[in-house]
Amino acid sequence: MNHRTIEIGELQLRATGLSRADGQRLGTAVAYRLSALAMQPGPAREIPRLSLQIRPSSGASTSVDRLADAIVDHIRRKLG
Repeated sequence: MNHRTIEIGELQLRATGLSRADGQRLGTAVAYRLSALAMQPGPAREIPRLSLQIRPSSGASTSVDRLADAIVDHIRRKLG
C-alpha cells in the first residue's frame, strides 16, 4: 500500500491575537495532523500555494487546536 508523502516547502501563518508560543504550537499541531493525513492511501497531488482565512465566531476566541483542525480540513479538501 502506498502512503502519501507530505512535504511542506514553507508554511506561513498569520494569526492575530496569538502569542509567539501559541503560534509555534499551531505550526506543530498542523504538522502533526498532516502526518496523520499522510498515512492514508491516495494519489499524489501537489498544491503549489494555498491561502485561507479563518475567522472565529463573533466574540469567541479560537483555540490553537481548533485552528489546526480548520487548516488541515482545508488542506484535506484541496487534496480531494
